[in-house]
Amino acid sequence: MNDKISDTLTRIRNAYLVGKDSTNVQKSNFVRNVLNVMKEEGFIEKLDESEREIIITLKYDRGYPVISSLRRISKSSRRVHVDLAQIKKLRQISKMLILSTSKGVISDVSAIAHGIGGEIVCEVR
Repeated sequence: MNDKISDTLTRIRNAYLVGKDSTNVQKSNFVRNVLNVMKEEGFIEKLDESEREIIITLKYDRGYPVISSLRRISKSSRRVHVDLAQIKKLRQISKMLILSTSKGVISDVSAIAHGIGGEIVCEVR
């Protein structure tokens, strides 16, 4: 598995499509950080960790998935970096961006609050 983030997003998307309550993903620090941001922003109900994997409890609102779209933006073949002004513009058309910055993995709102840019990991709607 080369891209653990893409695999994680795909597993979450597929679990929502079949109406599962939870899904498991391979454990890594970067994946954990991305999932923690999603949890803090209210897109994931709960995270549990075992020795080799992270168990994600998905969040539903009145039976409908809270997440309608997950999209990987920056890939190993095409990195996408944005500055503060670009984040503010993208914020108007996106529900949430998750960025990798000098302050760690944070949401677009946190990046604006810190006044920093970074690499866009994914978009959550």
